[in-house]
Amino acid sequence: MSLSKMEQNSTLQMTINQAWVTSALADSDVPKALTLCFSLKRTLTSRKVVVIVSQKLSPSMKEVLHLGFDQLFYLDEDWNTANLKCEEFVKVFTLTLKSFEKLVFLEPAMLVMKNSDEIFAEFGKDSTSDCELQPFLWVENGDNSVFGVRPCHPVFKTLMKGLMSKNGMIVEKYLRNWSKNQVEKCQFLDAKHNRLMSPQTGTLLGFENEVSIIKMASGCMKRKTGKFGILEQVG
Repeated sequence: MSLSKMEQNSTLQMTINQAWVTSALADSDVPKALTLCFSLKRTLTSRKVVVIVSQKLSPSMKEVLHLGFDQLFYLDEDWNTANLKCEEFVKVFTLTLKSFEKLVFLEPAMLVMKNSDEIFAEFGKDSTSDCELQPFLWVENGDNSVFGVRPCHPVFKTLMKGLMSKNGMIVEKYLRNWSKNQVEKCQFLDAKHNRLMSPQTGTLLGFENEVSIIKMASGCMKRKTGKFGILEQVG
């Protein structure tokens, strides 16, 4: 049975308001970010693919990023009131991208093996306010290399205030504890969306039958780059 025109428009609007997002905080991140971008597009994702970049990137690398990504956003480091490391702050900064209703953040060292658009549907709770919903969604026993996020500026401000006095707690643990306390029952991503590849053997650690997204551990990526600085070879 075919969708009505209204249903088709609703579905289109939903996908427009959702995006995959990664980061490129230094010129050395650009090959990895582009490789991730092209792996997403190879799976025929219906969502936009965007990137958060540092002002420190060279003009040539910013130009290269425009070859693959649908949109570039600049990391506003003036908002980093908790003096976090850039790679930590960029994850919290995703909360400020209010042009989107839902985002899935992927670290630039990730590779998408299968279409994973189902992640966007895993924010299942209903509420009258986006800010009252579970703000983050990640693998229960994994790290924060992959996570879903509902942008919300009040949540961003609350987190930055709390992170200023986190008393030595690592940022990743602080975010997970804070998120857990916001809802009665946390949702989690399927573990297939965050699998680590061994740098020694090139095999997946904790392998299961179905794997959708993998993290290339340090040493897996051979930095052989082509004409546009795009990673051509993966070890």
